[in-house]
Amino acid sequence: MSPHPDAPSLPAWVTWWQRPFPDANTLLLPGRQPTLIDSGFVAHAQETAARARSQAGNVALVVNTHWHSDHVGGNALLQAQGAAIAAGAPEAEAISRRDPGCCAAEYLDQPVAPYTVDLALDDKQVLCLGDTDWEVLRTPGHTPGHLALWQPEERLLVVGDAMSDYDVGWVNAALDGPDAATTALTSLKRMADLAPRMILPSHGPIPTEPATTLRRAQRLVDDPGGAVWYGARRIFAFALMIREGIPVNEVEPYLLARTWLTDAARFLDVSPEFLTAELVTTMLSSGAVVLRDGRLHAAADHTPTTAEALHMPYPRAWPTTEPPWLGGSEFRVSGQPAPDTARATPSRRGGPEVRAVQAEAPTRQGTAGPEVGAPSGARAPEICGCTLCSVTGGDAVGGQPGQEEPGCPPGRRVRPWRAGPPAAPPAARRLPAAAVPHGSGSPLRAGPPRTPR
Repeated sequence: MSPHPDAPSLPAWVTWWQRPFPDANTLLLPGRQPTLIDSGFVAHAQETAARARSQAGNVALVVNTHWHSDHVGGNALLQAQGAAIAAGAPEAEAISRRDPGCCAAEYLDQPVAPYTVDLALDDKQVLCLGDTDWEVLRTPGHTPGHLALWQPEERLLVVGDAMSDYDVGWVNAALDGPDAATTALTSLKRMADLAPRMILPSHGPIPTEPATTLRRAQRLVDDPGGAVWYGARRIFAFALMIREGIPVNEVEPYLLARTWLTDAARFLDVSPEFLTAELVTTMLSSGAVVLRDGRLHAAADHTPTTAEALHMPYPRAWPTTEPPWLGGSEFRVSGQPAPDTARATPSRRGGPEVRAVQAEAPTRQGTAGPEVGAPSGARAPEICGCTLCSVTGGDAVGGQPGQEEPGCPPGRRVRPWRAGPPAAPPAARRLPAAAVPHGSGSPLRAGPPRTPR
């Protein structure tokens, strides 16, 4: 797909691929240190690596804007081919200790091949990517460890999932806390203050009217329930894409087994069954999903995947490794020894160059309580109540709450609005028979679900 005709032109030394879901757009920076920013979905890792190699040679460094499956899917393959992996410090720390919440892979039920992080990044660090210097900006919101990258000479801004031409990144208030949307809006304002000449998003074309993004983000702040509902639609649509649809008779049990859905239902104070029915009927009504040959499919343009790509172990089963970035050689940081967050093991091509533009320890923004990537001893002070934390052993995504552990896995947050026993859910409403679209079954309407009377 071609960029929008009104979009400004990219410098000749930048190669940007706009890719349909389930892949993120990919930025390739050839040069002395060929760099890939985000590596797409695991089912298309071979395609990603081959295309990068054909245009830039062997990739020396992969920088992830965040750890969701559509951004890190090529990491394992590229790392096996000699690339170093760089990621935000909170996510790097969690991946290095194999936190069960890594990549939200189990929580979202999305496949990610096991990888390690060689270089932990934090705010205000400067990386040499390709042949140019880029500044790291911490932009939490869509995920707590989300990063943007800023190239000041060309005024290019890589924004990850923080925004796109048509959307803002969904936030997970049910997982990351009720201030997640406010945190995301703060990050967007910080990026807007840079007055970028060009914004490079992870999905869709290059934006031509980025000012509208702040208005969209403000709506998520003003309507927390709507923000949760919006995130649920996005997650479910992605699940349909990577599975080439789900048989109609399997949709309800699939959704009821998902941690993200039960968390969202608890946040909205509705039953999981009610939220499941609302999610399917409203998405059918809006045309976001379609019923075809007995399966529900996502209507948005997306690249087919294979069933084999889904057969990846969850991070709790990833092989343990010595965190490479904790014990490797030091990179140059303003002529001084690098801080811990700038230590790394060089890749086989020599490793990335890192410099810091501030002497003090980097701060972590937009968090309330222990964040993903907190030291392994920093457990939340009480049970958070989510299914992932409530089920012991085995596949937590497919389990049911009831067996509470004495604390959350490292890096999981307390949800203060869940203190004490959760409110009794309203009566369940089942899916319409055979999930029939448009007009059959329960009334259809847009917006967040209301508690049935």
